[in-house]
Amino acid sequence: MVLLDALGTLVELPPPAPALVEELAARGVAVTEEEASRAIGAEIAYYRAHLDEASDATGLEALRGRCTEVLRDALPPHARGIVDLQEALLGALRFRAYPEAAAALAELRSRGATLVVVSNWDVSLHEVLDRTGLAPFVDAVLTSAEHGAAKPDPSIFAAAVERVGAGPQDAVHVGDSPEADVAGARAAGIEPVLIVRDGTPAPTDGTRTITTLSSLVGTLSLSPTWDIQPERPAPPPPRTEDNWLPWSALVALVAAMFLGFLGQALVLLGAAAFGLDYKASDPPPGLTLPAGVLLQAAFIAAAIGFGRLAGPVTPASYGLRRPPKGIWRAIGLIVAVFFGYIVLAGIYTQLVDLEGAEDQLEGLGIEKQAVAIAFGALVVCVAAPIGEELFFRGFMYRALRNWRGVIPAALLTGTIFGLIHGLSAEALALPPLAVLGVAFCLLYQWTGSLYVCMALHAINKSIAYGAAVDWDWQIPLLLLGSLATIAAIVMPIAAHWRARAASTAGNSNTIAPLTS
Repeated sequence: MVLLDALGTLVELPPPAPALVEELAARGVAVTEEEASRAIGAEIAYYRAHLDEASDATGLEALRGRCTEVLRDALPPHARGIVDLQEALLGALRFRAYPEAAAALAELRSRGATLVVVSNWDVSLHEVLDRTGLAPFVDAVLTSAEHGAAKPDPSIFAAAVERVGAGPQDAVHVGDSPEADVAGARAAGIEPVLIVRDGTPAPTDGTRTITTLSSLVGTLSLSPTWDIQPERPAPPPPRTEDNWLPWSALVALVAAMFLGFLGQALVLLGAAAFGLDYKASDPPPGLTLPAGVLLQAAFIAAAIGFGRLAGPVTPASYGLRRPPKGIWRAIGLIVAVFFGYIVLAGIYTQLVDLEGAEDQLEGLGIEKQAVAIAFGALVVCVAAPIGEELFFRGFMYRALRNWRGVIPAALLTGTIFGLIHGLSAEALALPPLAVLGVAFCLLYQWTGSLYVCMALHAINKSIAYGAAVDWDWQIPLLLLGSLATIAAIVMPIAAHWRARAASTAGNSNTIAPLTS
């Protein structure tokens, strides 16, 4: 199979400033090419920083609207009143296929090659390939906005080969960027081919280089590793998580709660069998804490087990990936969501006169004993953020989102999240817990990363737990320790899981995620 970059490899964008001058002139507004260049430069800079936000039609329309306003602000004052400025902007972006692209792709297809376009682009790349006449020659298109990670991240390359049931050893990637295409493909175990159209000297590191797509077929035929497969795989089905049904999330919740209560019962029965004397209504932390860990394990098992009913799953299926829209944006959203929740919860607490956080310790049977407090912190500040986020946001929210979209899924998931936590709290505590659950869902939707939700969950739990045990300067240490422990547990597991999925992709007919 052959992976292909888009811009600079298949299509080109002539300088858009002269085209923008034409578009504005057609609307009765005259600007110089220098003014147009400055304005379109500001728009392009904004677009590049935010392109991964356009992972679907709604996001694309919103991004185009914001880009239009950036362009408007950068134009001379007399040109800012154009009503259909967005149409003028889109008209100035006149992508066109390289002259040899269609013929080269047709030749590869005639020899049975599977062609997948992999590009750092928004969802509109599908339209661009269609308008330039290249869409009929490619089998699939994978953009960074849809996938949730951009080149040179190796996950986007792995997802592309998984898409057609191949392995890295079966693929070659062609692109024009030494960093995004060559280094990224190599990191994914895929042989890169660098296309150099501007006469730049070829790299000296042994990278295979071509100057046009016309020479690609001959280059491929020279290497037995790159033999073009004689048979084309069957059209790929939708990704697994898009087939998660809403009822499966609810059944998984019942199963997780049952397993959790069963685990707690087994712990208590085991204690009784060994002659441990305790009150059934007030078990010691030595029993409640293991039961808490078992409940989180049940959440994880239910999320993965029921998720696999629809097909093989990967870490990306649950959002276990770095924030595709940038770490600083994710941090900013964490701060905004957290302080927004603190303000709302504080107001609500004063209005209804809620009890403090001591109930959390009482529910775990902790009475401020040093060892019990330490193990309690692991359960509350580490195990709970991992298990609950994987289940409620990684699985339940995504399954419900397939049913009715973002807002209904967030509201329903948040309400269930609040009810589950409200089992050990007074009824008046349910609304803020539900609001927190909704906030976690929206944070996941906005960032595309479950790591972000785990981080905020751990921050919230650490502060509440530290306050409950009357800690002061220890709270920041607990917070940092919780985040570090979660990262040390989850990230290596996700990396190993991702590597196994990539290594077995050649034996699977199921595709990896295409959209987030």
